[in-house]
Amino acid sequence: MGSKKKSRKGIKLNLSKEKLRERARKAADTRKRNRDKRNEIIGESKKIVLHLDESLLDDFRKSMKLGHDLTLTAGIRHAMQDYIANYRS
Repeated sequence: MGSKKKSRKGIKLNLSKEKLRERARKAADTRKRNRDKRNEIIGESKKIVLHLDESLLDDFRKSMKLGHDLTLTAGIRHAMQDYIANYRS
């Protein structure tokens, strides 16, 4: 399935400054397109503050492991998505 080519990571390419500039510009354009596409999907991020009981937060952190969420933010996002899916109006 995978390519049999060796990785070129860390090996310098013998490219002219013009070619290097062109590659850097193309990479920057790709990153911009990907960022724009991601923003279309998820929209602009908002910061919120939650005040929770310590026991609720502890229970949530324990359940995050079962949900395979690595961070508290990811766990809260996942919980909100599940809630929306279950109670969509």
